[in-house]
Amino acid sequence: VQGAERKTKEERLAQRVAKLNQLLGSERFNLRAKAAETLGSLGVTKSAPDIQKLLKDSEVGVRESAAKALGRLAHADAVDDLLKLLDDPSVIVQKAAIDALGLIGDKKALDPLVKAVQKNKDENLFFPYGIALGRLAEKKAGQTILKIFNAVKDDVEKCRLAAGLGRINGAEATKLLENLHKNDDMRVKYESLWAAGEMNNQDGFDWLVKRIGRIQSMVTPYDDVTGVRVARKHISWYTRGLVGSSAFRHTMNQLDSVAEQLAVVNEYF
Repeated sequence: VQGAERKTKEERLAQRVAKLNQLLGSERFNLRAKAAETLGSLGVTKSAPDIQKLLKDSEVGVRESAAKALGRLAHADAVDDLLKLLDDPSVIVQKAAIDALGLIGDKKALDPLVKAVQKNKDENLFFPYGIALGRLAEKKAGQTILKIFNAVKDDVEKCRLAAGLGRINGAEATKLLENLHKNDDMRVKYESLWAAGEMNNQDGFDWLVKRIGRIQSMVTPYDDVTGVRVARKHISWYTRGLVGSSAFRHTMNQLDSVAEQLAVVNEYF
């Protein structure tokens, strides 16, 4: 029975994909855009070449949807066409192309992206450029990401840019995160911790360990019940994104004393 149900689902999906592929050639631009978007969300890599053709569509929404879909599909063959969209008349399409190039991660996009940043005059595009360059994780992009970091005003965005920079220059990134973590806005504090985890290297890990080391002094003013709650909250922030941290946090939430929590923390790190 289960085998039959699985076959039926596969057949339905195949029929849906076939219909969506047909809609890529629809005369209605909204249907072309929706078909590209859906195929990208479904991960239908076989449709990527046909979606790529829509990067030259006359409609802004279609070009945007096609770029986004190709990014989700990590279709490397589309890099050259996506690079052309960095000069698209529509900022929306430019942003979609930048995001897609970052998701695809092809190193040949590095130099064109750096050059595009140098001539960019739209402050709304600096952040997407920085994220894309961070995903490429090439040393050559470090100074450009730092330049973007200094140009961006939003501290949450700065944290995310620091995460990308951290894959290239961990020492520099953790200095930036240290300053951001002092922000009174809890969103910024959380994002700085997330960024260190996203760096996925020793510099980010060591910085998180230092934050963990401060928990003892943070909970000292409280009674044990309140201290446990405070420690849980901060440990959850500090470890989110680290390998095995989900199981670690689950264990942490079962403990009823700060002493037990700190013992588990020391074992984990």
